[in-house]
Amino acid sequence: MELASHILEAVIKFERSRRYLYPLLLYLSILFMKLFRFLLGCSILLYGCSKETEVNSLDYYDVQYIQQNENTQYLENIEITKQIVDTTIECSLSGYFFIYNDELCFADLYFNYIYKFDTGLNAIQRFAGKGRGPNEVPDFMYCVPVKKTFVLVSPSNSYMYNYSKKGKKTKKVKIQWKSTMEEALKLAQDPVPSNYYCYEFDFGVNDIVKAWSANQIAIGLTASWEKFNGYFNTGLYYNYSRILAIVDIDNGEIKRIIGRRSPFYLKKKNIPNFDHFCFEVLNKKEILINFWPDDKIYLIDKNKDKALLSFGQKGRDMLVDYPLTQSYEDAEMQRVKDQYYFGYYHYLKFDEKNNLLFRGYIKGGNANTDGLQIYDNRQLIADLDVPKGFKVIGFLNGQFIASLESEQDAKHLFVYQFTLN
Repeated sequence: MELASHILEAVIKFERSRRYLYPLLLYLSILFMKLFRFLLGCSILLYGCSKETEVNSLDYYDVQYIQQNENTQYLENIEITKQIVDTTIECSLSGYFFIYNDELCFADLYFNYIYKFDTGLNAIQRFAGKGRGPNEVPDFMYCVPVKKTFVLVSPSNSYMYNYSKKGKKTKKVKIQWKSTMEEALKLAQDPVPSNYYCYEFDFGVNDIVKAWSANQIAIGLTASWEKFNGYFNTGLYYNYSRILAIVDIDNGEIKRIIGRRSPFYLKKKNIPNFDHFCFEVLNKKEILINFWPDDKIYLIDKNKDKALLSFGQKGRDMLVDYPLTQSYEDAEMQRVKDQYYFGYYHYLKFDEKNNLLFRGYIKGGNANTDGLQIYDNRQLIADLDVPKGFKVIGFLNGQFIASLESEQDAKHLFVYQFTLN
């Protein structure tokens, strides 16, 4: 009986305490939910504020457009002469010419040689080469002269091979993509355009790697994540994606990512086969950007990451009715056909000695020629027909030098010379 009375007394006390405990727990739970909602609201507000401070494509390129003056075009044609290059060298003919320190050079993308030529187009130096030797490389796609060195960039392994001007390999550096698997999975679900791990290099496109400063190169960026790409669900990508990664050639670190894509892509979305650009580094402060389908050329402050102005005239007889795609598979299936059949602007070359800018464009359709525009102080002075694949590479020995990106049935290397009269 005594045990039963103790149990009964405990139950009565519990019931009495529950009358006060339950309201307290209920009050605390309500308070907790209010606090949770408040914190959630704050986080959403902060996220919204960060989005508002993130400059979108339209705002980034909201700059003055330099109008074309009347009667500035005075060049109607140029006389082009073809010159054969040293026929004794071991060369695959697969590669490209460039000019560095007033010397004509050729990067052989099969044998992986770099050749230098004298004024008579005779080879005076050869270095690198495919192999595992102390001065060789397994492969490369881009040869970038950077002040006192050459940097050979290999997309297959993300390595940079640094060579001295005398042709000796001095360093092998891997480009650093520093991120954990946890961070990668998080970004895949919630992409952050300012985070470089959301991107990949746009390798395979000509002239997409260039010298940025004495110890840095710039590499074009693209993205193909499910929630961050130019193929579908493209709003975030075309509004906020960056276009250039600045990479330190000494340690491989990605120092920063800059730029935005052209507002042209917001008007006509889902043309990923033309989601590429060409650029030219003018000096320590400025660069020029030209997106393939956009007739405007943008001047960018490379240090402030800010567009300054735009200029440029449409090319002649360009077929630009670009077809839209709805998936990655659809775009890849059409890529070769699209880039062959439709017109776009595919390179920029600024000649500092003559203060002239050359812009090459492909007309598309059944055109038998490409187009070449020449700008002087941002004014178009010529829009010419040139052979298909014609590309201006610089000024040497009183003449402009050009090459053909693909020359049918060529058995030797050739360059093309012309002057402006």
